[in-house]
Amino acid sequence: CFQEYLTNSGGRTGGWKDFSHQTFLKIRRRYVRQNSTTSDEKSDNTVSEDVREQFYHEVMSTLGLKSIGVVASHEEWFTKLAQLEAASKRALRDRRLRQAETQSARRSSCGGDASPKPRLKSAPPTNRQQQRALLDAWREAREREAAHKLEEERRAKDEEQRLVARRRSKRNEALKAKLARFRQKREQAMSSARLAQNETFCYDFQQATKPCLSQVDKDRIRERTNHLLQVKMERKAAKSRAQEEQEMRITRTTSMLAVQVERDPHRATGPTEIWKIRIQALEDEKKKPSSKPIVAAVASNRRQRAIPEWRRRVSLV
Repeated sequence: CFQEYLTNSGGRTGGWKDFSHQTFLKIRRRYVRQNSTTSDEKSDNTVSEDVREQFYHEVMSTLGLKSIGVVASHEEWFTKLAQLEAASKRALRDRRLRQAETQSARRSSCGGDASPKPRLKSAPPTNRQQQRALLDAWREAREREAAHKLEEERRAKDEEQRLVARRRSKRNEALKAKLARFRQKREQAMSSARLAQNETFCYDFQQATKPCLSQVDKDRIRERTNHLLQVKMERKAAKSRAQEEQEMRITRTTSMLAVQVERDPHRATGPTEIWKIRIQALEDEKKKPSSKPIVAAVASNRRQRAIPEWRRRVSLV
């Protein structure tokens, strides 16, 4: 019945958004604590009749709802849900106790007529009380843990909502500043356009009302125009001359600094300077009258073995 009611009524939040339902529970817990007069919180888990209207108005104003009837219907739904959930928990606890009693009875029946039988008959009540106490303690710890977890989630969501609101406010401020700057620029542009329009109108008016120029004024304007044209042409010619002179200086400097090396293709095959001096000395000795014996002259005319082979094939000109 509890699961069916939970499915048909919109889940754990009753069809509301999670943030709205958590805010409703937060306000409701405050009013329930005010209404609590005994130590048994489960027996007094409702909002009293004295402050119920105030509770409805606060929830409606906080969440921005249209009418009190929406809050009253949600309160009725939540009360019934709490009752069904408590009944479901009680039924589950009773079922576990019955299962524990059945298992203990089976163990006692399977034990036979031995001496431990009286202890098995007297032990189950104590065991049931201990199990019940442990089960109640476990249930309370679980409820406290669930409540703590729910409170942490609520705090995290509240913090997230505050961060979102802070970001939204910063974005709105930035948009306002941007809009103000845009309006200021638009006003400046409009004022500049109006000023330019006024100046154009004044100039057109002056041109329309200006009398015809005399011949002297025309001649003076023509002379001034010719003078300006001549000055412009002279400046242009001087600029071109300066550029040509700069190019000539660069060319002359480049030709002075550039080094051009010419290679002699006959240098590798020609005789060296020392060899030329030796050949000249040999020719001078041949021209002189020989006083040597014939054998010495013949020996002096023989080939020199110190001459390289490649030089002997070179023809001297």
